[in-house]
Amino acid sequence: MRLALTHSLALRDPTESAESLRTALTSRVRSEQAKGMLAAHWDVHPDVAFQPLRAYARSRQRKLYEVAHDIVERRLDLPRN
Repeated sequence: MRLALTHSLALRDPTESAESLRTALTSRVRSEQAKGMLAAHWDVHPDVAFQPLRAYARSRQRKLYEVAHDIVERRLDLPRN
């Protein structure tokens, strides 16, 4: 699988590949920030905080990074399950 992804990226325009990787990294960073904020707010381990984050996104058919962005920007106060 990793080889296929690497090969796929190699066939793309380098600028497009760099932008895709940048977007993926930004999304990952934002998700980690949201997880950390929830963990601190709820006084739980970050892995525990991730579960309600993921469940919330899934139940509302939203992308995880979108929900994470709203949490980090304080537009969403996620209830603890």
